[in-house]
Amino acid sequence: MPQIENEYLTVSATLKGGELTHVIDRANQQELLYQADGVWPHQDVLMFPIIGKNVPYEVHGKSYTCPMQHGLVRVNELTLVEQTATSMTFCLSSNPQTLSEYPYAFRFFVTYRLDGKRLIRSFRIENLNDEDMPFQLGDHAGYQAKFGKAVLHLGQQNLYFYPRRNNIFNGNPISFPANGDWQFQKEDFKKYETILLERPAQELSLSTGFGYRLTYHFSSPYIAIWSPDAASDFLCVEPWWGMAPYEDRPEAMLDWKDINLGGKVSTFEESISFERE
Repeated sequence: MPQIENEYLTVSATLKGGELTHVIDRANQQELLYQADGVWPHQDVLMFPIIGKNVPYEVHGKSYTCPMQHGLVRVNELTLVEQTATSMTFCLSSNPQTLSEYPYAFRFFVTYRLDGKRLIRSFRIENLNDEDMPFQLGDHAGYQAKFGKAVLHLGQQNLYFYPRRNNIFNGNPISFPANGDWQFQKEDFKKYETILLERPAQELSLSTGFGYRLTYHFSSPYIAIWSPDAASDFLCVEPWWGMAPYEDRPEAMLDWKDINLGGKVSTFEESISFERE
């Protein structure tokens, strides 16, 4: 399993989907990433070219469907194309199977890089077509968080979110009834399913309840916050470049809200800093 490390962190990922499998604080060998205890059978998901349910969509009047929720990267084996002591890059190239699910030729790169106590994840999407290539992008990493003790620090800002029911976001964003320090509960996720914040003005951070603070450096237009309502101690705080299915969404992918129209090369970057409290 590919692995990188520096003075502070050890990070592993898998070729299947290019997803994180371990983020370890080296000082005390503490695992920070959720370890798939059965409540959610994943740890991390790379979302491309769709976010959310794999409902049919249209390109040039023809219907397509990705193999499962959040797209097609997660079900494919990626190739490790470059590795140093502190960085590793994986690639997925389009193939006949992906072209039957998403009719664009592409190369998808994800790079993990360590910089001190920060894990940087960057994406490079290469469009191999003679036209713009619409896509959505995001990731879905779960980090250990103790419900009843963990606190999400939202900052003193007016936050807006999209209500969601039955996996569909509804209407226009409304004011989120929390700011400052929010000690979330499982009941919150039964009520909201997924909390999709629109363009927060300040960075969010998480005091995990296990002695760590994670600060999310996300430049994405949306940040999703999710945990299952079943008993489990992890939280996903996710950068979304695009929106999952929403009410009255057009079938044509090109007409989706905040769709990315990739030229020849599109790049995206986000990172998380890990500090002991």
